Amino acid sequence: MRVLITTPVFPPELGGPATFVPQFAAHLQRRGYQVAVLTYTDQPSGVGEYPFEVSLVRRRFLPLRIVSFFVAALRLARRADVVLVCEHPALPSVLAAKLSGRAVVLRFMVNSAWELSYRFGLTRDDPNRFLAADGNALVRSIKRLEAATLRRADLVVAVSQHLGDTAARLGVPTQRIFVSYNLPARAATSDRAEVRARFGIDADAFVLLVVARLVNWKGVDTVIASLAALPDRVRLVVAGEGPMDATLREMTARLGVGDRVRFTGRVDNDTAGALMRAADLLILNSLYEGLSHVLLEAMANGLPVVVSDVPGNRELVDHGDNGLLFAVNDRAGLEQCIVSLADSPERLRHMQQRGVERARAIAATHTFDRLAEKLAEIGGGRPASAHPTGGASGSPRA
Repeated sequence: MRVLITTPVFPPELGGPATFVPQFAAHLQRRGYQVAVLTYTDQPSGVGEYPFEVSLVRRRFLPLRIVSFFVAALRLARRADVVLVCEHPALPSVLAAKLSGRAVVLRFMVNSAWELSYRFGLTRDDPNRFLAADGNALVRSIKRLEAATLRRADLVVAVSQHLGDTAARLGVPTQRIFVSYNLPARAATSDRAEVRARFGIDADAFVLLVVARLVNWKGVDTVIASLAALPDRVRLVVAGEGPMDATLREMTARLGVGDRVRFTGRVDNDTAGALMRAADLLILNSLYEGLSHVLLEAMANGLPVVVSDVPGNRELVDHGDNGLLFAVNDRAGLEQCIVSLADSPERLRHMQQRGVERARAIAATHTFDRLAEKLAEIGGGRPASAHPTGGASGSPRA
């Protein structure tokens, strides 16, 4: 069976789809599927070699970018049996698949109507309030467009039960909703002391780690502000890039905590995993999460987690057992969580163990094989072989 996967990001970029797509595409290829990936890129030198075809659309003026992606998706969809759409907004790929007469599986990772509205200042509601509220005419149009896109998919793969419920609220029949959690990445094997030395982190520091795209709904500013009230040995590493980069760096200088914060900029998945081995706590203060790859990867790497109390995080974290929850942007609550764990190595060890157990349980249940079978079912075919194959090497092309 032939599968086209469309994604907004791909390594060396970070992000949920950039973690999921290459792993799942390689898995499909080993099972005998023929796989092609279509992605945006800002890497003029390409994205490296993969055992499947990778086609690239350059990031440029937004309308031209969307049109170029649609044209490429239309061309590639005609060669596929099923199109797995992992980007949002998903409309260009869904339209391309439908116009090509191909089955569409839409991976529902984020309420994109909310994210677009929040990004452009059309709402400051959290996703649940946003879904229930009417909003202005533009917001209502964006909501209707997302709902219509979801309903046109032959299968909606929700990465959390919360998003499965959201899809149902948007009018997707429950028989066309399939909940499949993200899988944790492979556990890193990096040496803690070596990684700390590489990034200039004191051996005796208590290190908080944020791995995120630097946008306002990730709440990194609250994490930085909390440092002023925390013991001096607490340090913060911020891994990622985004439109708030300069603002956050200026904030650290203004608050006088610049010597306690390390910005790494963009890192690849291997470096992110290494940083998880070197840190003491992962901090995730998102206003919204579908089901965070970063959170799952932290658990798989034995890194205790302190995360915002939002639906996607609550599906993974049992407060006080395998992590701690705090209200979004509640600086005092975040500080209390950090101090309570920094002074209790026993609690840290317990959460570390329980987090690893949770990640393993997810990996054993929400498998790539389970999702691959769904693709075969929707695509109307079976893979050429149920046994691993090497597959043909595909070079990325623009």
